[in-house]
Amino acid sequence: MNYIGKTLNGNVFDKNVDSAFNNIRPFSFALGTGKVIKGWDEGIALLNKGSKATFYIPSALAYGPQAPSRAIGANAVLLFDVELTDIKKAKLIPNQVK
Repeated sequence: MNYIGKTLNGNVFDKNVDSAFNNIRPFSFALGTGKVIKGWDEGIALLNKGSKATFYIPSALAYGPQAPSRAIGANAVLLFDVELTDIKKAKLIPNQVK
């Protein structure tokens, strides 16, 4: 996926489509594994390949009372413009028998 993350006042704090942020390739993650904020897990699950959306993520589904950086304050509502460029099925790992 491609994304641009902003605060409600429009300050861009991250994006993967700009070399100024040292990241210019699509971002990938396994849905529902807790690798991203809860708002992304919930929002991305609603999209189809090729979809574009704007997510307004309440602080409870983002970082809550934590301030993860100087650009994102405590209890911040975050705005993300996202584009789901591809969906890949996860490889299932069979249960190990002991």
